[in-house]
Amino acid sequence: MCFNTFLYVCAIDITNMFFITLFTFEMFIKMYAVGFQGYFGSMFNRFDFFVIIFSWAEAALTHYGLINPIGVSVLRCARLLRVFKVTRSRYTCALV
Repeated sequence: MCFNTFLYVCAIDITNMFFITLFTFEMFIKMYAVGFQGYFGSMFNRFDFFVIIFSWAEAALTHYGLINPIGVSVLRCARLLRVFKVTRSRYTCALV
């Protein structure tokens, strides 16, 4: 399996920034829709907020070379929990 490592890393970085931006827009739309207090009233929304904030911090620190990008892959795993949350909430809605 041979591929260009530079292109692979660039594709991962672009995809990462796309999803961070998408999740940020989702967060702001939710804050606008339910209000600031309503947004932070949900534990899932608090989790999303901290994942998004730390994702932006990770992106900035890796961009400026202050941290190694592989060392913070825990945040990417935390973002996967958002997918499980959405799947769980869809399943709950289907039961109703």
